[in-house]
Amino acid sequence: MHKAFKVLGIVFGLCILLLGGAAGYLYTQQDAIIAGGIDKINEQLKAPVSVEQIDLDLLGGFPRVRIALNNVSIEDPLRKGEFLLQAKYVGLGMNVLSVIQGDYIIEELSLADGSLLLYDNGSLANWELLETENQDESKTLELSLVELVRLQVEYKAPKEGIDYSCYANSALLTGTINDRVALKGRADLIKNVLNLDGETWINDGHLNGSFAFTSDDSTWKITSTEMKVNGLSLSGEIHDQGGNLDLKTGNLLPLLTSLPLLTTEDIQLDVFKSAVQWNGSYEDWEIQLQPSKSAFNYRGIAISDFSSTIKVNWKDVPSISIENISLKTSTGTLTGNALLSGEYPELNAQIAGGSNLSELFAFVEVESLTNPMGFWNGNNLKIRQRFDSWDDFNPVGQTSFEGNLQLKEVSFGISESTIEFEKVEAELVVEQNDIKVERCFLKSGPNNAVVSGVVQNALEGRPQVILRLESPHIDVDPLLFWEFEDDEGSEDDFGFDFQADLYVDQLNLGEFNGKGLRGTVYNRKTTILGRNMRLDGCGGTFRGNWALAEETEGSRFWSKASCTTIELDQLLKSFDSFDIEDLDESNLKGSANATAEMTFYFDSEWLVQSQKTSIDVQAEVRNGALRNYSPLQELSSFVDRDELSRIDFPYLKGPFQIRGDTLIIPETQVNNSAINFWVNGWQNLETDAIEYSIRIGLKDLALRGKNSNRDLGQWVAEAETENQPYMRLLVGCNLDDPCISLDKKQIRTSLKSTLKQEKEDLKTLFKRDEKEDEENDLNKGNFELLWPESDSLSIHITP
Repeated sequence: MHKAFKVLGIVFGLCILLLGGAAGYLYTQQDAIIAGGIDKINEQLKAPVSVEQIDLDLLGGFPRVRIALNNVSIEDPLRKGEFLLQAKYVGLGMNVLSVIQGDYIIEELSLADGSLLLYDNGSLANWELLETENQDESKTLELSLVELVRLQVEYKAPKEGIDYSCYANSALLTGTINDRVALKGRADLIKNVLNLDGETWINDGHLNGSFAFTSDDSTWKITSTEMKVNGLSLSGEIHDQGGNLDLKTGNLLPLLTSLPLLTTEDIQLDVFKSAVQWNGSYEDWEIQLQPSKSAFNYRGIAISDFSSTIKVNWKDVPSISIENISLKTSTGTLTGNALLSGEYPELNAQIAGGSNLSELFAFVEVESLTNPMGFWNGNNLKIRQRFDSWDDFNPVGQTSFEGNLQLKEVSFGISESTIEFEKVEAELVVEQNDIKVERCFLKSGPNNAVVSGVVQNALEGRPQVILRLESPHIDVDPLLFWEFEDDEGSEDDFGFDFQADLYVDQLNLGEFNGKGLRGTVYNRKTTILGRNMRLDGCGGTFRGNWALAEETEGSRFWSKASCTTIELDQLLKSFDSFDIEDLDESNLKGSANATAEMTFYFDSEWLVQSQKTSIDVQAEVRNGALRNYSPLQELSSFVDRDELSRIDFPYLKGPFQIRGDTLIIPETQVNNSAINFWVNGWQNLETDAIEYSIRIGLKDLALRGKNSNRDLGQWVAEAETENQPYMRLLVGCNLDDPCISLDKKQIRTSLKSTLKQEKEDLKTLFKRDEKEDEENDLNKGNFELLWPESDSLSIHITP
C-alpha cells in the first residue's frame, strides 16, 4: 500500500512538473505565441483584422490557450464601409500542443459586447474568410465551441428574401464548424425580428433554451425539445424546407404580439389560451390552434369567453376552418362553425344564438341601417361573405344570410333618411337571397303596424319588397316629415322597389278622420304610386289612383279620383274649408259626388307651387244648402235678404276647373230656393279677385212674390233656354267687396216679340182671385218693373 501511494505521488508530481513546465513555457513565450497566432490568422483571412490590444489568457479557456483580442473589428469583404464584426472582446482558444508546435489552430471562439453582421449576396458570404489556396497546407480554423455574450447578431440574404436580427444575451454552441456544421447549444436571444420577402413574420420575439443546429452547403436544420418562446414551451424542428413545431397550451398573447401576420386591427386580445401545432413548408403549411377561455374585443364588442378549433391551411389556395365555436358576449352567446376558402376568399358560417343587435352588426356590416339597437335570436343561420383577395381582404358585395331570425325590442333608422322606428319585433326566415317576413311589428312615432310578406333579392341585386301592412290607426302628419337625403351625385333611385298592400282601419290627416283605407302603394324608381285606393270619410267614400314623382326642382303629385255621398260640411271641417273665406261647415250642407283629375307641384321644401296647379272636376250636389254666405248679401237689392240667408238647392251638377290660382266655372245652372240662375266666370283663390256672370230669368225673378222691390238695373234680354227673358249681371272686384253691374253686351233687341208671348203668361200669373178679400184688389191688372233714375218700364195688363 505504501508503494502504491509512492507511485501515485511520483505520477502526480510528474504531471505538476509537466503542466508547470508547459505553463512556464507559454508564459515566457506569450509574446511569440501572440505574434505567431496573429500572423497565422492574417495569412489565412481575406479581410484584415484590426485589434486595439492583445493578451494571452491561460485560464479563461482552459485546457486551451486563449488569445484575448480587445476592441476588435473585421471589415466586411463584400460590403464597403461595413463591418463583419465589431466586439470589445474576442477570445481565440487554441490547443496547447498545437501552439507549442506552432500550428495555431483555433478550436474555440468567444465574442462579447459588440455586433456580428452576417451577409450573403447569393454567391458569397462575408463570413467565408479563409484563403482557399492555402487550406491544403494548414488548417487554421477547427471550431468546436462558439460563445456569444451581449452581442447584436444580424443575418441578411437579400436574394432569398431573408432579414433576421436579434440580441444575444448569451449563447453557447459546441460542436464542429468546418465544411459541415454540427452544433448544440443553449441561447437566450431577445428582440428577434424576422422579415421574409418584405413581410414581418416575427417582431420582438424572445427565445430561451437548448437546441441543435446542423448545416452543410445547401441544407440546415434546428431542433429543440426545451425552448421557451416568449415564455411558452416550444418543441420541434425547422429546416431549410419547412418543419414542425408544437407549442404547449398557454396564454398566446405575448407570442401573438410578436407575430404581426396573425393580428388584425379589428381584434384586441386580452387573453388567448391555446395550444399551437405548425407543420409544412414555408410556402405550403398548416397551423392548428385550440383556444379556450379566451377573451378579446372585436370592434368595441367585448368577448368574455371564446373557444374553438382553428385550422389554417396556407397553400396555393388557402383556407381557414373554425369549428366548434362557442362565444359569449356581455349580452348573449353564439355557437357554430365557419370556413374561409377559395382563390377569392369566401366566408361560409353556420351559427346559432342571440345577443344585442349592435353586436350582430359589428360582425356583419349592414349599411342600410343606422344605430341598430335591441336583441336578436336565431337558429340555423348561414352567413356568406366574399372578399377581393387574401392580401387586401376587402368585402365584395353584400353579406348573404339564411336561417330563422327573431328580433325583439329593436330600434333603428334608415340610412340617408329621417325615417326612424322606435320599436320593431319580427319573425324572419332568410332563404338564400330572400327574407320572408312572417310577422313584423313596427312603431314609428304615434303609428304602429303589423307587416308580413317577403323581401326578394334582399342582400344581392335590387331588393324587391312585397308586403302587407295592417294597422288599427295611422296618423299621416308625422309621415309628411319623412325624407330621403338627396345626393346630387347619386342616381335618381331608391336602390330598391317596393309594393305594400294597405289595410288601415283608421287614418288621420289633420282634422280629417278616415276609415277602411285600402289600396296598394308601390314605386317605379323614385316615383311613388297608389292604385285602387279606397277610403271612407266625411260620410262617403273616396277612390282613385295617384302618383308622386320627382321633378328637376321639386316634386309633382297627380291623382285621378272620385268620391261618392261626401257630406260637404264634414269635408270643409276636415280640411279647414280649403282656406276659402266666408265658407265653412256651418253654412254649406249637402251630399256630393265627383270625379276629378288633379296635378299639384311642390318645391324642394314641399311647399305647393300654386301657379302650376291643375284640377278638373265634374261634380253634383244633392240636397244642398247655403246659409249666411256673406258675398250673396250684395245681391240683396235683387232678392230679399231673408231669402238669401238660406238657399236650398235640391240638385246641382256641373264642372269646374282650377288653373294655377284661378277657379274657373263654366256656364252652370243653379236651381235653388232663393232664385234660379245660371253662373259662369272665375275667381282667384290667392287674391280673392272675382269676375262672375250671373244670368237670372225674368219669370224666376217675378215669381219671387208681388210687391217685392227688385231693382233690376239696366236689364233686358231674351232667355236662351226655356224661352223666357233674362237679365245678366257681372259680379266683379273682390269677395270682400264685390261690384255688381249690368252686362250690357247681352241685351237683346227682341224684347217686343218676347213681351207679347209673356203677356198672356203674366196675366195668368197675376190673375185676380175672385174669392180674395177686397183689399187684395189694389194691384188688379198692373205689374211694374222699376229701373233706376230715368230708365223705367211700365207694363199695364188688362185682364
